[in-house]
Amino acid sequence: MLILKLATRNLFRQMGRNALSMVSIVMGVFVIVAGRGFAMGLDENVYRAQINDAGHTIIVPADYPKFGIDHPIDELYTLSESDRSWLDENTQVWTERVVSSPRLIKGLDSSRVRMVAYDPVTDPVVFPRDEWTLEGSMPDPQGTNGIVISTGVADLLQVSIGEVVVVEVRTADGALNAMQLNVTGIIDTGAMFFDKVGVMVPRSVADPLLLSTGKTSHVHARLDNRDTAPTWAEQASAVLGDKVEARTWLSTTETLIEAGKMRQTMFNFIGFALLAMAAAGIANTVLMAAFERVREIGTMRALGMTRAGVITMFAAEGGWMGLVGGIIGAFFGGLLTWYYNANGIDMYALMGAKADLSSDYPVTALLYFDFSPSFLVVSVSVAVVVAILASLYPAILASQMQPADAVRAEQ
Repeated sequence: MLILKLATRNLFRQMGRNALSMVSIVMGVFVIVAGRGFAMGLDENVYRAQINDAGHTIIVPADYPKFGIDHPIDELYTLSESDRSWLDENTQVWTERVVSSPRLIKGLDSSRVRMVAYDPVTDPVVFPRDEWTLEGSMPDPQGTNGIVISTGVADLLQVSIGEVVVVEVRTADGALNAMQLNVTGIIDTGAMFFDKVGVMVPRSVADPLLLSTGKTSHVHARLDNRDTAPTWAEQASAVLGDKVEARTWLSTTETLIEAGKMRQTMFNFIGFALLAMAAAGIANTVLMAAFERVREIGTMRALGMTRAGVITMFAAEGGWMGLVGGIIGAFFGGLLTWYYNANGIDMYALMGAKADLSSDYPVTALLYFDFSPSFLVVSVSVAVVVAILASLYPAILASQMQPADAVRAEQ
C-alpha cells in the first residue's frame, strides 16, 4: 500500500511530462476501440443487408451471376411438389421470386432496372417491410398493371405516382415483350443498390410479361438460426439437384468480410503502433524520473526498501499512466462507438452518389457501430500491461543503485 501511495504521489510530481507520455496511450486505445466498432459494425451491416436482400439462403439456377444487374431468365426452374414439401419442412418461411433486367421507359427516357416479381402473400414474411418507406401503395395483388419503383429510379426518370411507364423485356422464351404499367408507389427499402435501380411487381403482372408462369429464378428462405445456413445449403443442393445452386448469406459476403478483417487488422496495427510509441515515451519518462531521484531512491533503500520494492514503485507509476491514459482513450472511443451504435452513419451521404451501379453493394442505408463494454475493459487492460512492461527496464536500473552511492549522489 505504501509503495502505491509513493507511486501515486510521484505521478503528480511531473504532470506535464507524464501527460505527454500518456497522449500516445490515449490515441492508441481510442483508435483500437473506435476502429473495432467501425469494422465490426460494417461487417454486421453487410450481413444485415445481404439477409434483408436475399434471406438467410437463396436458391438460384446453376452458375447464376452473383453480382451486378445481369439477371438472365432463360434458365428458370420449376419446383416440384416434393421440393416444396421439403422447403416447408426445413425452413422457417420461404418465397419465390423472378428477377429480371428490363428497360423502364418514360417518354423519351429509359433506364435498365432490376425488376423483382414477388408473391404478395409470402414475400412480406421473408422480407419484413417495417423499415421500408412507401409513398403511395403496393400494387393490387390480383391486378395486372401495377408497379412500384424505388426512389433512385423515380428520381432518374422523373416518375411520379399515378404516371404510366413501359416495361420492355426479353421473355423466358427469348422473345421481346412490353407492357404499360401504372406506378402505384415509390419505395425506399434501405438497401442502397436496390433503391437505385429496383422496381417491384406482383407475379400477376410479371408472369404474362415474362412468360414465367410456374417458374422461378430465386427461392429465398429464412431459417430459425442464420448460423445453420451452410449446413442447410448442402442439404438443399442434395435434395434439389444440380439444376440449382444454394447460396448463403455467408458465402455471398465472404469477399467483403475478408476486406473487413483487413480493416480491423489495419486499425489494430495503427493502435498498437501508437501504444508502442507510448511505451517508448513511458520508458523514457520513468528512466528520467529514476535518475532525477537518485538520492531519494538511496534513502528509501537505506531505510529498508528492497530492490523488488523499487521495481514495483516505478512499475506502478508506469501502470498509473497506462490506466489513466487507457481510461481516457476508452472513454472517448467508447463514446463515439456508443453514439453511432444508437444513431448510425448515413451511408447514402458517404457513398451513395459514388456507388457503381454495376456492382451489387450489400450495404444498408445506415451503418451502426458495434459497441462492446467488455472490449473497453480489454483495451484499458492492454494499455496498463504495455505501460507496466515499458517501465520494467528503467525500474530494474533504478533498483540496482547501491544505497550508499545513491545517498552521496549530487542532485
